[in-house]
Amino acid sequence: MTKNPQIISGIGIDIVDIKRIKKLVETTSFLKRFFAAPEIKYCLKGKNKFERIAARFAAKEAVIKATGLKKLALKDIVLIKDKTGKPSIEIKNKKYSGLNALVSLSHTADYACASVVVINHQVTGKQVSGHK
Repeated sequence: MTKNPQIISGIGIDIVDIKRIKKLVETTSFLKRFFAAPEIKYCLKGKNKFERIAARFAAKEAVIKATGLKKLALKDIVLIKDKTGKPSIEIKNKKYSGLNALVSLSHTADYACASVVVINHQVTGKQVSGHK
């Protein structure tokens, strides 16, 4: 028997209209407000930049839903990629660091979505429940 079984402690999903994100990016300080510099750099290179931005924004929202941590700033949720291109989540706020989560991103020309599954996440000794 495993000493520390992997237990799902939250699931979050979000969908975003890419036209809405494009308008926000072009008319406001949306990127600087919600994204870390490495995320902005990645999203703005190549084509599909608005789809990339929208998918990552959806993932940030999905993290909040999966953890129930409504006070966690979206800018502190950073999406990174490994060498194979697989996305993962890093929390920059030390109070909420150590998040063990799986993330999946997808988009069409019109919508972007993300799902997040949080595994065994605890903050200050209390198990985090999923968002309702």
